[in-house]
Parts: sequence; structure tokens; C-alpha cells
Amino acid sequence: LPRSVNEKTSSKNNIFTLFLQGSGISFVIYNNAYKNKQNKTYIIMKKTFGRVLMLVAIMLLMGVSTADAQGKKVKFGQVSTEEFSVRPSEKDSSATAIYLHEKDDYTFTLTVHGLKVSQIHDARILVLKDDGKDYANFTVPEGTRALKACAINMENGKQVRTDMKKENINVEELSKGKERYSIKKCAVPEVRVGTIIDIHYEYDHDWVSEINFQRSVPIKYRYVNYAVPDIVMTSMNSRGYYHVSPKTKEADVRLGDEVYGGKSHVFELNDVPAIKKDDYVNCVADYCSGIDLQFVGINIPGVAWTKNNYDSWGEVFRIMNEDDDFGGQLKTKNPLSAETK
Repeated sequence: LPRSVNEKTSSKNNIFTLFLQGSGISFVIYNNAYKNKQNKTYIIMKKTFGRVLMLVAIMLLMGVSTADAQGKKVKFGQVSTEEFSVRPSEKDSSATAIYLHEKDDYTFTLTVHGLKVSQIHDARILVLKDDGKDYANFTVPEGTRALKACAINMENGKQVRTDMKKENINVEELSKGKERYSIKKCAVPEVRVGTIIDIHYEYDHDWVSEINFQRSVPIKYRYVNYAVPDIVMTSMNSRGYYHVSPKTKEADVRLGDEVYGGKSHVFELNDVPAIKKDDYVNCVADYCSGIDLQFVGINIPGVAWTKNNYDSWGEVFRIMNEDDDFGGQLKTKNPLSAETK
């Protein structure tokens, strides 16, 4: 942090820190005692620290950028003639489609809403059979930015491109437990067997808990770049039978005008096999190759502060019981409700 911030944090009565608020990170300055009766949080309102807070917020709002390998270059809507003739390997010969290219770049940024993980997603899909036309229909969260998609067909030896338009996107309201949210349901027009579909979007996640490397159809080229500044502490665990080790290297992380250390974890795969349904496996997703990610804490030089969300089994039980897909299901009426309490 800038020198002025470090000097202020050494004051006996003022402590600069960060804390988790919901799924994000918020700034707070504690100074003796002011109790906010609405949210029961102690917050200080002091002019000198207000200026420091504004300075740091402006720096972080500019985002985190890293310089690292970009993977294979693919321009949206521009395909080669050879891509139309790509076919999967023998073991995936029954595939209805094939991902020619799928790329995800993840970087951290801090907004007024807290800590976010920004994702840039690019995908290119070749439809091989009638059932593969379903890949023309996909959903994204309501807050998705830079959303675009198109279909590219070969007609009389020439490429014909059809872009997805606003009328091909519908917003749908959904609910999960007490939570209400919206999604965008997208449909790419003019898709048939032999069509190449290009999809691009950007989205800021509250957190990314998992990144999958496989799909139900094969992937010709898969690229994931997960860039983390050193001040954000995370844990990363590999899963699935198709194990992939990242190429991890030091990366320059820029916060405003200051450059800090960080790490870039790059996963680059070729000819990724499909993860297929099995009659004797009721949760194939558990065997899908990928990585599981967990937020551990924040560690800023000169400001001793960390937070582990899973520092005790009691905390793990609390989080699981509050999850609609686990604890919420146990609260429903069933013959064994007494045994599950």
C-alpha cells in the first residue's frame, strides 16, 4: 500500500482493515466507537481516513491486470475453412458437437460491491449432428456484459455469418429458496448440422468455486488462465480422472499506478475427452476434471488481517446447513426428519 496508508494504520486509535460482507469484501475503518443501529456494525467516520479510503478505493476500482500467456489467438466470427472439417477422436465418434476452442480468463477486481472475480469467456462449437443444435441455446446471468454470439455456415463455398440479435435474448426471473435472480436465455439463429457457433461474454462473479475442463462433448483446445494477486489468499484443489497440472509463474499485478506481485495459473489442454453419462453413476459432475477454489483470506503488507471461512468444523457445518441445496433439503418434510436434525 502507499506510504501514507501505512503511516495512518500505525495509529493507536485507528485500524485500517477489510472484512467479508456477504460474498464480497468491504472497507471499514474502526475508530473507538460508533455503533450503527441498523446493521449493528461499528464504523468510524473520520475525515483524514475518509480521504485515505477514497484513494485506496479508486486504485482498486481500476482493477487487476496481469501480463501472461494469452493462449491461441481466436477472433470472434472469423473461422478458417479447415475448422469445418474437424472431427473428434475415435472414442468420441458419437459426439453431437465438438468445442473447437474454449477459453476462460479469470482476474480479481474490487468494486463498490466488494471483491469480484471477472471472467472473459470465449467458445467456438462445431455442430456435428441434429442433437448438437441444442448448443445454439444457452443461458448467462443477468449482469453479463459484452454478450455476443453468431452462427457461421458454408454456403456455395462461402462463409455466411448470422449474428444473434436482441430479439434472440429473453430475460427470465427465477428463484432458489429465498433468493430471486434473473438469467438471459439466448438462441443463436440459423444453426444446423455443420454450423460453427461463436460465443463471447464477460461477467463479474461474487466468487468462482469451480472451473471445469471437460464437457459432455469433446474439446479440441481448452485454455484457462486464473490470475491471483498475492494479497488474495486462495486454495486450489484438482479433481477428476483427467488430471491437469497448471503452469504457474510470477506475474505483475497492477493496482492503479502501483505494481504488486501475483501468480498466474495457466491450464492449457488439447483433445480433451468428453465426460459421459453412466447408468451406474448418479452424479457424473463429481468426476468431471477441473479445479475447486476456496477463498481463504486477505493479506496486505503492513496490515495484518486474514480470514479463513472454513477455520473450524463448526463453521463448515453452519455454511452447509445454510445452503439451500443441502441444509434446505434437510428441512423439508420427510419421514426421517427427526434423524436429520
